[in-house]
Amino acid sequence: MIDIENISKYYGAKAILEGVDLFIGEGDRIGVVGLNGAGKTTLFKIILGEEMPDEGRINRPKHLSIGYLSQDVYIQAGDNRNALQECIIGVKGIGTLLQQKEKIQTQLLGAQDAGESNQLAVLLDEVEHELVHAGYHSMEARAKTILTGLGFDETDMNQPLSTLSGGFLMRLQLAKLLLSEPDLMLLDEPTNHLDLESLVFLENYIKNYKGAFCVATHDRVFLNRAVSRIWELERGKVTVYSGGFDDYRKLKAEAVRHRMKQYEEQQAQIKAAEEFIARNRVRKDKARLIQSRKRFLEKLERIEKPVSEKSVRLQFPQPPKGPDKVVILQGIEKSFGTKKVLQKVDLTISRGEKVVLVGRNGAGKTTLLRVIAGVMEPDAGRRILGREVEVGYYAQDQLDVLDPQSTPYREVLKLAGPDIAPRVRGMLGAFRLSGDDIEKKVMVLSGGEKARVALCRLLIRRPGLLVMDEPTNHLDIPSMEVLEQALKDFTGTVIMVSHDRTFIDAVATRVVEVDFGRLRSYPGNYSYYLEKKKVEQGRAGTKDHTNRGRSKKNAANQVDRKQKRKLEAELRNQRYRVLAPLRQRVNALEARIEKVETEIEELNLQLADPQLYSDPEKALGVSSKHKELKKLLDDLMVEWEKAHRRLQQALEEFESQPLT
Repeated sequence: MIDIENISKYYGAKAILEGVDLFIGEGDRIGVVGLNGAGKTTLFKIILGEEMPDEGRINRPKHLSIGYLSQDVYIQAGDNRNALQECIIGVKGIGTLLQQKEKIQTQLLGAQDAGESNQLAVLLDEVEHELVHAGYHSMEARAKTILTGLGFDETDMNQPLSTLSGGFLMRLQLAKLLLSEPDLMLLDEPTNHLDLESLVFLENYIKNYKGAFCVATHDRVFLNRAVSRIWELERGKVTVYSGGFDDYRKLKAEAVRHRMKQYEEQQAQIKAAEEFIARNRVRKDKARLIQSRKRFLEKLERIEKPVSEKSVRLQFPQPPKGPDKVVILQGIEKSFGTKKVLQKVDLTISRGEKVVLVGRNGAGKTTLLRVIAGVMEPDAGRRILGREVEVGYYAQDQLDVLDPQSTPYREVLKLAGPDIAPRVRGMLGAFRLSGDDIEKKVMVLSGGEKARVALCRLLIRRPGLLVMDEPTNHLDIPSMEVLEQALKDFTGTVIMVSHDRTFIDAVATRVVEVDFGRLRSYPGNYSYYLEKKKVEQGRAGTKDHTNRGRSKKNAANQVDRKQKRKLEAELRNQRYRVLAPLRQRVNALEARIEKVETEIEELNLQLADPQLYSDPEKALGVSSKHKELKKLLDDLMVEWEKAHRRLQQALEEFESQPLT
């Protein structure tokens, strides 16, 4: 369909694309990856024809229809059209035909004679025929299916465009594109404004799409499931890999190893030739050989040293040890107008947990996060924050708190204490902000760069509780992996909302499902949560089938109030019998750990005293004792982690079982 021949694009002296050759065929499924600023959007705009390459050419058929989803919302929201209407008239040609139909119908009402009426009736019939041919009369049902899949309910579909949020306008733009079914779709970060359910819908929809698509996204699961080829943009070049994201990673690593071997072999040849020339420079009998070596070096096409992906392990300062219960919500309620978002919500978050909130769009996830962070007051109920727990809150509008006239380095440095200040450059470097980047003004940074600065500021404060709303938005894959590892190493507590499945699967220790004000906890990561949901849905289907026609029998077998109270008492006693020894074990280990840490600190002081080494035997004894205690501390920490995990699992099991 589209043949891209040797194109280059420059912004000033910087080559965004250089000597790029690509081909897009019918039905191709292409994922486009690269660091923020690598040129993905520029490539899309050149394919679309909105920008022209400085060199090279693109061959595209004139009849080819191309649909483009930009990262910027450009739907005109000034009129009274609703989302459903906008979605339908967005299909190429439909809007024009509907305008013609309306105009002809108006003219018919004012027709002066039968001849004019007949002529207008013929025109109206032609327009109706074109609408039928375009599939207009089945389009409303298809539009509703797509809008529902992307998170719109019936009310949202009938809302005027002017009342929709930016996130919903972006979803509407995506819905218009899917409904129009072009020959080629160019999707620039379509997953940024989707919740998990909408993301799965889009994934399944385009997997079955008959046309071709190119999608730029940082969602690794999406790339694994939906694409069959990867274009990687790196330093102006585009490399093509077969398969999904995991295949690309393996193939790239192998290519880098092979290229490195070639580079090292060539460097050995160069070194040998240069040494021969230097060693025999004054020997006339070697002049011919020396000239031969020089010609070899002059003609040699030098292999550039390949850049391998470095696994950056980000060591941020850890928070002080906090209380067992970091935050407790009791009977929380929150409404917006007549809409009740949270209904008598109870939730306890313990130290060290990494909790992810999931649920449909509008189910109350962000509202719950804001209540936990303390930036929103509930209408009823209590939020109890653990003693001396500092909260770090990362909101979706977090980028607005940065001083546009400041620099990344100064923005982070002003929150760093004297012990951390020397490490600020390294921490920014881990988020790929180094060199001149850290001295740029914030106002000229990209959205991804600002997000990385904001995350660095948040983590450097050493909060005991991190509350994060979509922290992976605007981040490229390497930055997400850095944040992922930082949160896994973080010894404090995390509660967050994210739609990146790889990210939450790696970080989460508990998933809390938010369903329009009601919560349900699932211990474990996101994969475990999905497995549990499958099992529950299977049981629900079996139960629905079995219960047909048995409502009378079930009503007759209900437990009376006295039996119910007895059962509740038994369950409470069982809970105490199970949890009490587990809590005692955790508390005992914490007491021993504290004692050993104190002893180690005392020995550290002794080992730092030069006088100790005047008595070698005593110094050896102190050093041996220090090693023993360090090993003991490591063993105790392992035991504490196991005991704490068992306690959390038991708590989760009881919390998921109602006292009925």
